[in-house]
Amino acid sequence: MMKNIFSDVNQIKPILKDIIELSDDRKIIFFEYFATKKKMTEKTFNELIIELKGEEMPSLAKMWRDEGLEIGREIGREIGEKRGRLKEIQDTIKMGFEAKFSQLSHKLLLQIEKITEIEKLQEIKRAIFMINDADEFQRFIKKTI
Repeated sequence: MMKNIFSDVNQIKPILKDIIELSDDRKIIFFEYFATKKKMTEKTFNELIIELKGEEMPSLAKMWRDEGLEIGREIGREIGEKRGRLKEIQDTIKMGFEAKFSQLSHKLLLQIEKITEIEKLQEIKRAIFMINDADEFQRFIKKTI
């Protein structure tokens, strides 16, 4: 396949027929390479595969789409977990500050909500227990941000 990739598609068809018989994982690698190098549209590629194998073969585009959906779900799950953890720590900081000192300034609260690093938020959360002055705590947060 790699040796003949720049040949005419009709010359590569016998190779593609052999590749169709491979296991799905191996087949996908070759087909991704072929479709990318030949700059084929999904429709053109699927028509070629149907010509070689028939309608019963699932389209490569469907396999890629399914794989992409699974990757997207995993990334979404990870992002959701991180956002949940960030929100939890931010809420803890807010409650801790309000319980210890009174009310957190709106501006400072917005700054805390913009922090996306869990380690920094953890550091600020620990500081609630160590710092006993509201102004000093706010300076600490501004320095940490």
